Amino acid sequence: MGLSPRFFKLGWGGQSLEILREFIEKNLDMLQSKENTLPWPPAIVQPRWRTIWETRRAVLQEGVFPTPVDDELKELLPPESHMARVRLLMPRSSLRQEMACVLHLAGTGDHGFDMRLKLGGPLLEQGVATMVLESPFYGKRRPVDQKGSRLRYVSDLLALGRTTIEESRSLLHWAREDMGFGKLGICGLSMGGVHASMVGSLHPYPIAVTPLLAPHSAAVAFCEGVLSLTTDWDVLARDTTLSKAFTSRVNVQPTANFASASPPLSSEVRAATDNHTADPIAQGPTPSNFASSVSAKSLNGSIELPAKYSGVEALNQTSERVSSNQGSGSRDSDSGSPEPSSGILNLEDELASEEAASVAVAAVAAGYSLEETRARLQEVLSLTDVTRFPCPEKAEAVILVAATNDAYIPQHSVERLQKAWPGMEVRWVVGGHVSSYLLHSKAFRQAIVDSLSRI
Repeated sequence: MGLSPRFFKLGWGGQSLEILREFIEKNLDMLQSKENTLPWPPAIVQPRWRTIWETRRAVLQEGVFPTPVDDELKELLPPESHMARVRLLMPRSSLRQEMACVLHLAGTGDHGFDMRLKLGGPLLEQGVATMVLESPFYGKRRPVDQKGSRLRYVSDLLALGRTTIEESRSLLHWAREDMGFGKLGICGLSMGGVHASMVGSLHPYPIAVTPLLAPHSAAVAFCEGVLSLTTDWDVLARDTTLSKAFTSRVNVQPTANFASASPPLSSEVRAATDNHTADPIAQGPTPSNFASSVSAKSLNGSIELPAKYSGVEALNQTSERVSSNQGSGSRDSDSGSPEPSSGILNLEDELASEEAASVAVAAVAAGYSLEETRARLQEVLSLTDVTRFPCPEKAEAVILVAATNDAYIPQHSVERLQKAWPGMEVRWVVGGHVSSYLLHSKAFRQAIVDSLSRI
């Protein structure tokens, strides 16, 4: 069996990366000006809606709309990403002005809607609607020649981020002006948390911002965390088309732990980034299993909705399996054992072993050395640094939930954002990146509710 494709297998992205650099740096310059924000309102969107299912007290709808990004950015997207998809799960018993709506953004590998709808579903009983945006390059918006969530070019990662931000701003404007929701929030897991932080920073009104297991920059995940094991360093080293605008600022810092040899991917690593597996984190729903679950179930006796969106089915089963191993060191009330001994929850251990087995090798015969390549990728991905964005309107309404043993997101990354945005709150749960999602969903929901209460 051949090696699984890696992130950025086709290189930096050539002219596309340069266009994105100019676009992003122009926006960052605007943020550092007197206005300290981007123009508002954003591009207007009017989603076309259809009902997926409804019960007496809840309804799930899907909307589609053309991506509102400008033509230059749109040309950098695959045709499959030109049409955006969003799903909206709402209670039917509340007035809109008394309701809150939280937009959930996707993390790496989240190709569908189910994972985030399960997280937001139990909040229906508290009058909180959940809106879920499908990311460009993901799900039905994924280019046909992209394997899972492994983006082909570095420029694709920047295009994904900029498009997600613009679509999110437009959806939040629609939720406020057209739907009349009383409060708005935005959250996201991992990569989605980075984008959520940026969108919250750009919003002109107080908004609840809840990044979950998120770094301050994509550079941390792809250059320091275990995602560095899935990056095609050899291809990036040989691709010398990277603009001098990036390379002139590069400061090479040798790193002993850098996985420079691009080792073969284990099945666990592939599962974390490929939606063609049984991994519950990476695999999105298929059209057949997503819309067919219509048997109603009472959630705490109040909201009726399909069991898969109650948020208590699969996650509680996972918690029950590990409840016998619970320790006393948890920092929140929703914690079980943070490190179960088998399956996807043991992902960090597998990745740590693989990283330990990687050793530095000689420089590539032609092109950059591997340490230079890593430094160049860090420089490019500094464009995703949230600390370059202004603090949101209400810093106290920003609650970041981080994990104590996160192999993807080092602690210093969390502390860096906290320092840049004084007044925000950081909460810690015990566990790794994947296990924390499975075991601490209650803590995530509480953070969302608390963020909303502060605006």
